[in-house]
Amino acid sequence: MIDLYTHLLLNVGQGPKSESVFTEMAKQLVDQGITTAVVSPYDEGIGKVYSQGIKTYVQQANELLSSKFIPLHLIAAQEVMASSEVHMHYTDHKLITVNENSKYLYLRLPPQGFQCDIETLVYDLQLSGFIPVFLHPEKYPSFQENTNSLYKIAKQGAIVLLDAQSFLGMNSRKTKKVAFQLLDHGLCHAISSSVTPSTYRKVSLAKIYDTISYQYGDALKETLIENAQAIVSGNSISKDEPERIKKTKFLGIF
Repeated sequence: MIDLYTHLLLNVGQGPKSESVFTEMAKQLVDQGITTAVVSPYDEGIGKVYSQGIKTYVQQANELLSSKFIPLHLIAAQEVMASSEVHMHYTDHKLITVNENSKYLYLRLPPQGFQCDIETLVYDLQLSGFIPVFLHPEKYPSFQENTNSLYKIAKQGAIVLLDAQSFLGMNSRKTKKVAFQLLDHGLCHAISSSVTPSTYRKVSLAKIYDTISYQYGDALKETLIENAQAIVSGNSISKDEPERIKKTKFLGIF
């Protein structure tokens, strides 16, 4: 299996601060059936970790994994705040797509809601050949209360990646309900563990897939697993037509 979003880079961002913790996290992922994990440091816009630095860190991490005979392969991506400046950062070679496939680009959602014309941003990125992947919207109150913006960009062809920890209730009871609500309405195209040194013992992507299989059937589980592979490979994903969530029904579940 592929884990599309992890904090596994040693001494980078929220990643482990020691080699021993890095090794333990990697072994835990392997035990859960993960063979490939994406690491995507957040670009803070101040030149801390740009593309070449990420590639170097990933290469060093893979060499360390190989030396310890841990069958896990890390691939690079980069996370950037969704704004009108995204395209400029990419053309300046400061950002990299998932696995450098020049297609899927990770975007962080502003906690306070979109501060730019998000539909225009999605359109412009697609016009340039990119598919934006919006990360973990279910965790932000502004999007929990207004799913219409997510519906619109999903309708345009943007990808929504949800956090496995949300399905487990680790990001609050309300967030768990929102995650399942998005899944119910075709507004979840893939799931990742988002593991950090403080959560890796508690999160299992395999268990989340089993839960989804039990509640929704094997077909959805297999689609989510295959979508992860497609994103890494730069291929098109499978997805249902998204459904608009009626506000009364959405708020009524709490």
